[in-house]
Amino acid sequence: MKPLHFICILILFAACQKPVPLEISGKSNLPDGTIISISGDRDSTLATTFVSKGQFELKKFGLDSGYYTLTTKNGDARQDFDVYLAPGKYLITLPDSANKYLTAKTKSTTQNKLTDYYNLEDSVLYKFRRQVKKTTEEIGDPKNAKLSEAQFQELINSQNAAKARVNGALIAAMNMYIDRHPKADVILHVISNMDYSADPSTYQMVFNRLSNQVKNSEEGKGLKAKLTQAAQPKAVSLRN
Repeated sequence: MKPLHFICILILFAACQKPVPLEISGKSNLPDGTIISISGDRDSTLATTFVSKGQFELKKFGLDSGYYTLTTKNGDARQDFDVYLAPGKYLITLPDSANKYLTAKTKSTTQNKLTDYYNLEDSVLYKFRRQVKKTTEEIGDPKNAKLSEAQFQELINSQNAAKARVNGALIAAMNMYIDRHPKADVILHVISNMDYSADPSTYQMVFNRLSNQVKNSEEGKGLKAKLTQAAQPKAVSLRN
C-alpha cells in the first residue's frame, strides 16, 4: 500500500471516530432566565443553560453515559429530574406542574425505560402527593395558628398519614412496573435513590421480584449487599 493511500485511510478513520456530543433541545413554559443544569455525583454541575422564549439548548462533549440529575431553578423554585444521558440527541419537554416527570424523545433505551417508570409512578402517586401538599399548606397557613393544640396535632397526623400513603403507593408502583418488565434494570437505580435504610425489608421484597438476570448483574449484586447491610440489627450501646 502506498504511503499516501495509508494516510488518506487514517484521515478517514479519524473523521469517522469524531466524538458525538450530548445534544438536548428543550421546551418549557418556565420564565425566561430559568437555569437548566446537569449534575452528577455529589451535585457537581457539568453543564448549564437557560430558558429563553420557551426553549433551551444544551450541548456537551465528553459526558459519560449514565444517570444524572436535570435541575430547573428559578429563584427559590427548583425541580429535579432523574435522567439517563448518553451521547446523542434528546428532545425534552418540561412539565408545567410539580410532581410530574419530563417528556423525553431519544434513542436511549435506558432513558425510555426510566420515562415509562416515572410516568407510571406519577399516575399512581398523584392523588397521594396532592394530599401531602394540601396538609402541608394547611399546617403553614397563618390562619391555622389560632387552632388549639389538639386541632393542630390533628393536621400533623393527617400529614403523616398522607406521607405514609405516598410511601405505600411508591412500593406499589415499583411492583406494578416489575410485573410488566421483570427484566428492567432501571428499578435497581430507582431503589438505589430511595431511603431504603428506613424499611430495608420492604425494598428487599421488591428487589427479590426482579429477574435473576437483573439481580445477578454487577449493579444488582451491589444493591443486594447494601440492602442486606441495611437490614442488619443496629448495635446498641451499653454506655450510660
